[in-house]
Amino acid sequence: MIARDGSRTNYLTLSAAAKAAPAGSTVQLQKSLVLTSGISTVNYGVTIDLNGYDIDGTAVTSSDGAVALKTNYSSKPVDGVDSTMRLINSVSGQGGTIRAKLPVSVKSGNSTIPLPAEIGAGVTLEVLEGGTDAVKLDSSAYLLYSETAADYIANGGFRVSVGGVDRIYGSYANAVSAAGDNAVVTLLHDYTGSDKIYSGSRSGTLNLAGRTYTYTGSDAIVDVNYENVGLTIQNGTLMGTSPEADGAQVLYSNSSLTLEGVTVDVKEKISTASSPTAPM
Repeated sequence: MIARDGSRTNYLTLSAAAKAAPAGSTVQLQKSLVLTSGISTVNYGVTIDLNGYDIDGTAVTSSDGAVALKTNYSSKPVDGVDSTMRLINSVSGQGGTIRAKLPVSVKSGNSTIPLPAEIGAGVTLEVLEGGTDAVKLDSSAYLLYSETAADYIANGGFRVSVGGVDRIYGSYANAVSAAGDNAVVTLLHDYTGSDKIYSGSRSGTLNLAGRTYTYTGSDAIVDVNYENVGLTIQNGTLMGTSPEADGAQVLYSNSSLTLEGVTVDVKEKISTASSPTAPM
């Protein structure tokens, strides 16, 4: 592990080095590894450098994947230190591959603190059989947008502009929360899974961009879950695979749901309380 001041500390395992790494440090592999369990960071601003080597995470079954770029709830960004989590390969043309059902996840332990992440150009993320995404984004974690970064998230992914810079989040609610009221969030790929679309506490628009959001749970696909929030969904399909699934629920005062050019493929389309409005 290489600290900000250039000092080096050796660890017997990648897991131990990642957990010990302070803000602004780099954990550098010294050989290729076969993991039986995932490894995770705990502080902001840590870089994992594959250094020309590979990680085989075939045996890893954790929901956090082979490499978790994450922070603890008690961790805080350090003043003057870039809080971005990075996965790089500093040796051009050699190694740099992570193989796993889920190669990488990024998650902030405190959802009120943004956690930016970057995957370097020399890194290859190989999704094994039974996996879907190369990168999983949880909580307030995000990737800076690029076509390559967008392809890391094959199932869903939400693009939004924050301060003129495009980001990718794992959910609509986290994306619109970062961008602020009246933001437009775009679904990057078709989605299939049990995650609902929550409005969060900000009003905004979700552009499905001609794609299909398939919900496999038995609740409502869309949940406007705060007061005084308006959610508009445009241009695509909302589908529920369970016969018990609803299209949406709008149960809080002064909240609304507007659908524009959206096909809702469920038995029960909209559930409302008496006070909200839910224009179709």
